[in-house]
Amino acid sequence: VSLTLVALGGMAAFGLPGTVRNDAVQAGRLGFYDSYADQREGSSARAMLGLRYDREHAGAVTHALTYGGYRTLHLFENFTGYLADPVNGDFRDQRHEAYSFGAQVEHVQTLHPTIALRAGAGVRGDVLAQKERSVDGNDDFVSLRRGLSGVQLSPFAFLGGIWEPIKAFRAEGGARLDLVHVAMKDEANGGPKERGTLAAASP
Repeated sequence: VSLTLVALGGMAAFGLPGTVRNDAVQAGRLGFYDSYADQREGSSARAMLGLRYDREHAGAVTHALTYGGYRTLHLFENFTGYLADPVNGDFRDQRHEAYSFGAQVEHVQTLHPTIALRAGAGVRGDVLAQKERSVDGNDDFVSLRRGLSGVQLSPFAFLGGIWEPIKAFRAEGGARLDLVHVAMKDEANGGPKERGTLAAASP
């Protein structure tokens, strides 16, 4: 039996490219790599924790994995200056936040020295929220351009067999079923909720 624990995390802050007026560059007031003071930056962070279990005993092998993670991304940008909104400017404040989780198990059972049965199941999920706001040069709210929140789940299961009559030859076959369920809320357009489920079978 073995247990493996994995933990990781990271953070970043960065500048974002922007546009400059051609006449300002030609007049020498700005260089090619310059930007206006009101063209900002972004930040990102991610963390994940996972635990894996492995066991071999009496012709059987079992693998199990569970994990959870967090992801956030924030962008404050303006690529077009005051083109679309001459009063407030074309500033966009974008935020993405998501919690991810999952678990899966796989078991291989030897039925005969040359034949084994393989089965497994698992699920992957995300709880997420995305928002894009129009703001002015002072970061004050102007309008909500995009607002989306919801959940997506992806459970799966598979069953198959392994045939290995000699060490130089190995054949595997089986079937897998995947489901995808999505439930989302559009906060930018009055809050309608949409949901749906898809299924797919594959070898």
